[in-house]
Amino acid sequence: MRPVWVNAQVISPLAGVAEVLLGLLILFGWFGRWPVLAAAAGLVGLLGYVALFAPMLLIGAFNPVTSNLPPLLLCVLIYRLEKGLARQNRRWRAAPDR
Repeated sequence: MRPVWVNAQVISPLAGVAEVLLGLLILFGWFGRWPVLAAAAGLVGLLGYVALFAPMLLIGAFNPVTSNLPPLLLCVLIYRLEKGLARQNRRWRAAPDR
């Protein structure tokens, strides 16, 4: 007998709640850049899962590549912009007062 948490009816709502919480963390910038990295890792993981277990889905219209690539590029953009802002803030704080 499988554990109850293996059931898709349990996992799907929990994954949805986790996705919304991760989105809020990214939106409000809480806890630094790790939520963006977690979202990017999740997108890459889901794409890899589809490539391994259902590769025929990769050739259809609106396939996982076209669905996951724009959010993944947004994660890269957010990460790079936040990194640049952090570097700029460090320079601003280190500048001597005139």
